[in-house]
Amino acid sequence: MAVQWDHPIPEHRNGKIIMYTVFFNKRVENSVPIERNTTGLKAVFPNLEENIEYEFRIRALTSKGPGPYSERIIVRTERELVRAPMNIRAIATSYNTLEVWWEMVPSRGKVIGYQV
Repeated sequence: MAVQWDHPIPEHRNGKIIMYTVFFNKRVENSVPIERNTTGLKAVFPNLEENIEYEFRIRALTSKGPGPYSERIIVRTERELVRAPMNIRAIATSYNTLEVWWEMVPSRGKVIGYQV
């Protein structure tokens, strides 16, 4: 997941922006916020859990200190999309049956089956 934002408008800045702090956490009970600093206008968050709501807030830091937090942004991660198997092979084992096999599909989650 990637989160992107714009610079605050000049009249809301309190000096030169040094960096941004992105706070995020799962929207579940007792979730501990995580803080990430960046000098850019985008932060990428790999390896988030699928189908979970996350809350993000961003603030700028200047030479005079941190600014106010942005409004909360709530996003639900998608379920992992699993690609189709590759290197599919088949051989006829009789006049009306086939044996089919393929390479395993890499996935973070558990693949529970294939439809042929």
